[in-house]
Amino acid sequence: MFRIKDWIAVAGILITAVCLWGLWFNRYDVVDWYVLRGYNPDSQISSLATNSGMSAKGAKVFYAQHPRITDKEEFNAICTTGEQTIVLGCYTGYDLIRDSDIFIYNVSEPELQGIQEVTAAHEMLHAAYDRLSSSERKAVDSLTAAMLQNINSPRITKLIEGYQERDPSSVPNELHSILATEVAVLDPALEAYYAQYFSNRQKVVSLSEKYESVFESNTNETQRIAGELSLRKSELAKLEASIDADYIALDASRASLDRLRSANNINAYNSAVPAFNQQVANYNQAVANYKRLIAEYNSLVEAYNQKVGRQQELVQSIDSKYQPVN
Repeated sequence: MFRIKDWIAVAGILITAVCLWGLWFNRYDVVDWYVLRGYNPDSQISSLATNSGMSAKGAKVFYAQHPRITDKEEFNAICTTGEQTIVLGCYTGYDLIRDSDIFIYNVSEPELQGIQEVTAAHEMLHAAYDRLSSSERKAVDSLTAAMLQNINSPRITKLIEGYQERDPSSVPNELHSILATEVAVLDPALEAYYAQYFSNRQKVVSLSEKYESVFESNTNETQRIAGELSLRKSELAKLEASIDADYIALDASRASLDRLRSANNINAYNSAVPAFNQQVANYNQAVANYKRLIAEYNSLVEAYNQKVGRQQELVQSIDSKYQPVN
């Protein structure tokens, strides 16, 4: 038979169990409260959250990692995880010892403005994914996998295939970040899910599209010039062959005139001179055209080299591993 004090003991155990369950269920709120007490993000960090369209919850998850914009040496020392593309940021997972858990590479190239905001949102979503329960993760993974089948983006498809080849287990996590930050139109269910992290998700997508268009525009222009160079090269080869043939014909005509003059066949010589002069004029005009085309070709080569050089500069500006050759 239970006595009153036995019931009190049981009640105490139950209350303790409920409290522990509550703490576990709300563990991230407790952790966030702990790590964010007294924390005030600097203007650079807060602008990343604002400009990328993060909601209050998204910003809270972001700030809870004490994100840091960092330069080459520290970034390369910390962000060592294998990526399929140039690494612009990393989420290292919650660490009580390390001050920060999100690191963003300091890209200062003016043309790539917005790249840090996209990186910040991408890494925040890694932290958010880390917080999902197994059942929540399963549901979200189902939505993102279905979405991947319905998007028409060779670049994103190739990117995900790269992750698949290197580490299939990373695909759901990466897809969770990539879709939110780089795809404008998502399925309603997925859009509703991301709405908890973004008050305006189109902000970050627009920034992503903006800096991606810089690379795409340079690539397209480089390919256009390369195609034109190929056509001009073919045209020059044909003109050169024609000039060579004209020169042989011109040389033969000159020899014929010399023979007429040597034979003192003045009438025949005088009759042949106008045609020869026209032949010379046509030859000189062809040579002039050839020289003009050579100048145009050289200008295109210069433009091509400039575009290639600029593309390399842009890539180098976001590549923390790049080391200039002295």
